[in-house]
Amino acid sequence: MSVTRFVNRERVIELLRQCARQLVASIPDTRVYLFGSYATGRPTPRSDADVAVVIRGPLPSSPAYPAEVERLARDIFLQAPVPVDLFVFTEAEFREGAQTGKGVAGVAARHGIPL
Repeated sequence: MSVTRFVNRERVIELLRQCARQLVASIPDTRVYLFGSYATGRPTPRSDADVAVVIRGPLPSSPAYPAEVERLARDIFLQAPVPVDLFVFTEAEFREGAQTGKGVAGVAARHGIPL
């Protein structure tokens, strides 16, 4: 017997926004975008949430900074009601994706919605 599950997209997005606000409160120089099936309005019960975190402005001198941002973002998004596929970009990488439309950055930049 199969069980049909329904996705409450609006509720999932609101909870993802709460996670994004928590991340931005911890690291103000970040922007967070949702892309993929939740952003386009076509999630299924098996969908994950595709989230892009963009580090704005000049990076601190520590080469480990992007990894630190990713680690914190992963910890925060563990609170999300669905699995999260997280991608971290510098502002330059995200801008290049927006211009070329290539790669994950391109999809996130062109089709993502701000959280």
